[in-house]
Amino acid sequence: YGCSLDEIAAVLGEGQDDELATLLRSKRRALQEAREQTEHLLTWVEEDLSSIEGGQGIMAFMDKVEVKVTERDEQLVLFVRQEMGVDEFGTTFGKLFELASREGAQFRGAPLAVYHDEEFNPARSDIEIAVPVAEPSEHTRILPGGLFATSMHKGAYSGLANTYAKLVQWVEENGYRLNGSPFEIYLSEPGVPAEENRVEVFF
Repeated sequence: YGCSLDEIAAVLGEGQDDELATLLRSKRRALQEAREQTEHLLTWVEEDLSSIEGGQGIMAFMDKVEVKVTERDEQLVLFVRQEMGVDEFGTTFGKLFELASREGAQFRGAPLAVYHDEEFNPARSDIEIAVPVAEPSEHTRILPGGLFATSMHKGAYSGLANTYAKLVQWVEENGYRLNGSPFEIYLSEPGVPAEENRVEVFF
């Protein structure tokens, strides 16, 4: 299962099934995360292969992504932050809206997600789910404002990687420096067809 010799020695030394069960649970989680990451990579490979076989270059998407510069004011947001995979978004948004209901929060904008890791892993990353609200509480914070490079993504969420790639390229080519974590605002109603998804990405 990919156990190290030290891990095996520890289990043998203890001689207890509890120790072995704890180790195997840890390995199961690591394998599940690796499988999820592989599935995401396979999706991207299929999309790129389809583009190439359709006569488009692998970087053709760059020409379709428009980047703008905009100023945003700071926002008060109600948030839930945790280590999670993208498949847990629905559950975590559920937690957030339950929290909002308990606090009687008044929404002041569309929900969003902030990505705090330097490198995004769809199977497990430090992600903050949030929604702008009117009044502060112990579960709110200020989402900083400032100057942002932004792009509107339209279509399936799997294509968001292309929008991020374009934004990274644009920031580098135009002499800007990243300051803070990127975030995305979900402008579509839940349950709309994938091709109708609208997500605004901010760097």
